[in-house]
Formats: sequence, structure tokens, C-alpha cells
Amino acid sequence: MWFQLLVQVLLRMPVTARSKDDLLQQSFLAYKKDVSAQNDIHLFNRTYWPTDAIDWYTKDKFLFRLFNQACRTDDIDLLFSFRFFIHDLHHKLKETYCEQQLKRNQQQTIMVYRGTIMSKDEIQMLLAPTSEKKLIWFTTFVSTSLKKVAAEKFVCKSLTNDQVSVLEEIHIDNKTDMSSVPFVILSESDEEGENEVLLSIGSVFELESINETDEHIWEIKLHMVNYEDRIRSGLRTWLEEYIEEETSLITLSDFLLQRGDFNKSEKYHQILLKELPSNSVDLALIHNNLGYTYQKMNKFPDAMDHLNKSIDLYLKPNAYQHINRFNRLSLRHDDATLPENEQKHLAVERSCSHENLGIVYRAMCNYKQALYHLEETLRIRNNYLPPNHYMIAQVYNNLSIVYRLIGDPSKSLKCAELALTRQIQSLPENHPHRGAMYNSLGDVYHSQGQYP
Repeated sequence: MWFQLLVQVLLRMPVTARSKDDLLQQSFLAYKKDVSAQNDIHLFNRTYWPTDAIDWYTKDKFLFRLFNQACRTDDIDLLFSFRFFIHDLHHKLKETYCEQQLKRNQQQTIMVYRGTIMSKDEIQMLLAPTSEKKLIWFTTFVSTSLKKVAAEKFVCKSLTNDQVSVLEEIHIDNKTDMSSVPFVILSESDEEGENEVLLSIGSVFELESINETDEHIWEIKLHMVNYEDRIRSGLRTWLEEYIEEETSLITLSDFLLQRGDFNKSEKYHQILLKELPSNSVDLALIHNNLGYTYQKMNKFPDAMDHLNKSIDLYLKPNAYQHINRFNRLSLRHDDATLPENEQKHLAVERSCSHENLGIVYRAMCNYKQALYHLEETLRIRNNYLPPNHYMIAQVYNNLSIVYRLIGDPSKSLKCAELALTRQIQSLPENHPHRGAMYNSLGDVYHSQGQYP
């Protein structure tokens, strides 16, 4: 799921001259000893247009190799440098897909094939029994063929002990709108060639079957699905609440923080601190996120420094006049153009800085300061949020932990019960915060000597 979200963040970033320069710099660095590749990079710089994206990707050149290396290794820095090309290629695929759909028989089912390699561990994961159909994501733009015999040529025979040969058979239902993850037939009339079909990054498939042949080739049958219809509701919720129609480096930095990649999150937030003007309202959010990052890295002095700066910035009387975005905590149904709602958003964001400071002080065993900041968090949220909001439940849970640590079981239990009541009203049953809350409540009962 995280890769799907990363793709959406990169796809929604505006294309700028700098984004192309970043890719050129990374490409020259990667191929500094390869004269032929450097010539291709110079040619790309001189001649590339967005309409050429498919042609450039399907060449076995530096662009294809470097991009797939970035996807294979989850290299965030390298993937970030490809942001404009990911955007161009995806949109060219979508444009061509829509053109081809107008000419295509809508009842037709397209069958494509792909020869590849998987690890034995990946095969075992696919074989493991489950009550639901397994979903498989492609984490790059994938070349397939209309001809099975063409795909079989790519089934590798020379393998390591941990690898197996795989032949994928992919069913694509033309009646399903796949414009969000488009595919394009590149050479449908090429009788002698492989009849290449290119699938977009982030394509999602249901596993239909998996079997090993007598030749020790694993045949995997997949059915392409529209992830917007079939993926877990959690992904759609994240897309709605975290990712705006146009993303930025701030979005990427925040995404890395949510993913738990604290070193990369720190790196990109620090870049933002250097690049943004001193009067940018986004500095408050960035300092808050850095404080949270350092808290998770157990760098408590740095965490307190940034969180205090965040609170000071949120308290500036004219902060709302310059606001141009609201973070993931925004209440999307509000009219954010009204000053009172802008002030509410700023107050809620400021409460997050207080809450993070409370958690830092709790980790440092400074319970007096922890209680001060958590109670301030609760005061702000009670003023601006509905009484059953999950963020109020969250701060009650944190207060419960502090009261338990200072030996006040009655207050700890009361806060835990208030937290659970609000979570039941505001979060789905399978939400991870619900499970964490039951664990916390169990700790409270355990500290009181109440065992089941």
C-alpha cells in the first residue's frame, strides 16, 4: 500500500525545470564511467518531450535501467528525481489508453503474458492460504506481451538457489475502466514481434491461481483490477485525507514520516527549512514534523527545540492570513476559506505540537511537563473539535499512560475509558488505534492488579 501512496504523491507533483535537472544530475552520477550512456543522457536532455515518454522508456537505455533500479531498491532519492518522468509517462499512457479504448471491442478480454523471476519466499507468500483473494502490486511500469511464446523467451533458466522462473498470465477485462492505472498496446499489428503491452506503475492484480509445471516454471494467473474500486478502504481514506490534488516536497516529507522512514523524513524536512522563506506558514508544520521525527529517533533535545518553534509559529496572530495548505488533520468538510475555520485548523495543528511535546517529556520521565502539554492539547481540541473526534480519544489515551506512570490509577482508568468511548464512536472496528487502546486499557487494569 505504501508504494501505491508514494506513486500518487509523485504523480501529483507539478512538473518544473528543476525536476528534469534533478534527473539529469542523478543519471550522470550513475553513469559517470559509461560514455555510451552519457551520450544517451545528453540526447535525452536535448530532444525529450513529454509526448516521447513511452518511446524513451521502452528503449533498453539508461532511463529504463535507472528507473527500475530505483523501484527495485525502493530508493526514495532516485525515485524523487524521476518525478517528472513518472508524471509524463503515466499521463501519456492514460491518453493513449483512452484513444485505444474508443477503437477497441468493449466485450473483449485481453490476455497478456510476462516472463520474470521471483524469490522462493515470494512464491511461498502467494501459496499461503487466506480467506480473501491476494492482491499483487507492480512497483514499476511493466512490459508484457500479447504472445505467450514471446514472454516465454524471458523466462530465465539461469537462477540462483533462492530464485524461481515465473510465467504470468494476466487477464484484463475491457469492461472495467482502467484509466487510473492504464495499459497501452504498443505493437498490436506486429506479427513478427512480441506485441508489447505496457502496464502503468501501480497496477494491481488479483491472484487467480499459481501452479508449478513439470519444467519447474511457476505459472501464475492474475486478473487486473481497478484499485480505486477494489483496494482496502484505508488507502482511499489516506488518499482523501493526506494527499491533495497537487502535492509538493512537503507532502513527500510528511509521507515519509507516516511511513516511518525517519532518516529520509528528516532529510527532506531539513531541505524545506533551508529553501522556504522565513515568513512561510508551512514552517510551523515542518518544525512540528521534525519534532515528531526526532522524538521517534529518541533525539529528545532536538525534538523539543522544533516542537517549541512550531508552537511559537502557530501562535503568531497573522498566521492564518498566509495559510495556503492544511495538513492531514484538516476537517475536509469545513469551508477552509473562512478566517474562523483557518484559525481552527491552525489551533488543531498547534495541538499536535503540544501533544508531541507531551510524549517527549513522558519519555524523559518529566511527567509534570508531559501533563501540562497533554492537558493543553485536550483544551484546544475540546474547543475546536467534535466531542467524539478520534484526536480527542488519542490525547485521552496519552494522558492515561502518564497517569499510570505517576501512580494515579483512578485518573488513568478514567482517561482510558474516555478514550475508548470516543474511539468506538469515531473509528472502524479494525482500526489499529482501537487495538492499541485495548492494550493500553489492559495495562491500566494490570497496574491495579485486576486480572481476568
